[in-house]
Amino acid sequence: LSPSIIEEAIRTRPDLYDMTKVGDVMDTFLEMRPIDLIIAADSYIYFGDLNPLFESMAEGLADGGYVAFTLENPLEEYEEK
Repeated sequence: LSPSIIEEAIRTRPDLYDMTKVGDVMDTFLEMRPIDLIIAADSYIYFGDLNPLFESMAEGLADGGYVAFTLENPLEEYEEK
């Protein structure tokens, strides 16, 4: 994550985070392994090819660990209502 996003997160929820980290999320998955739980909300739309991301998640995830994420529907704004 970028420094400005981390700063905004701490500003808006100062007591929420035990730890924050600036840097590439794929590197972080490998540096912090084994990870028991990975959660991401509407952030993977900003990645191009998801294969390297999912590979780094798989390498960083502990045996029996979980991954949960949401994806935006990029077609939603184009669908007829």
